[in-house]
Amino acid sequence: MGISATNREGLYCVAVTTILDYEEFQCADLIFEDHTALIDYLGVLLRESLKFL
Repeated sequence: MGISATNREGLYCVAVTTILDYEEFQCADLIFEDHTALIDYLGVLLRESLKFL
């Protein structure tokens, strides 16, 4: 699976559980239940980063 390859390379891994179960992504750094949750999280990161500009 791509998560194993990502971990081997030392990259940060984000998973979205659209097809596979949560348990399949245990090695990912962040796991989101759907794309909406991921977009919400990215929005929070963007708003937080803009506070420092």
